[in-house]
Amino acid sequence: MKQKPEGIAVELADGVIRILDLFGALNFRILENVMTGSSTTDIWMRKAVQDKSFPEIVFWLMKVTTDSTCSGVLKLNLTNAIKIVNFYLENNALDLMYLIELKHNYNQTRPYKHGKEY
Repeated sequence: MKQKPEGIAVELADGVIRILDLFGALNFRILENVMTGSSTTDIWMRKAVQDKSFPEIVFWLMKVTTDSTCSGVLKLNLTNAIKIVNFYLENNALDLMYLIELKHNYNQTRPYKHGKEY
């Protein structure tokens, strides 16, 4: 078995993998320009995330994903969560797509539910 990738960045990428899995299960198409962040809101969000610590990023992610009372809001909030993770990683010179691939490749080597009953 490959060595398990560890660290904050890998855990954030794993969270994005879970969001994308949920999008697939709910038959959501991912919103356009998730990774580029070109809208006015995205530019504001990118600047706001720029100087945040990891605990502050976790707080932002929790805040963004809690108001999900309908599928449209859920889709937008989870898309924004992906953007927050991406902006945070970019600010730390890390590549979200590389980390997703790294974690996904490791997950492929694990047994189903890797010994867990849930």
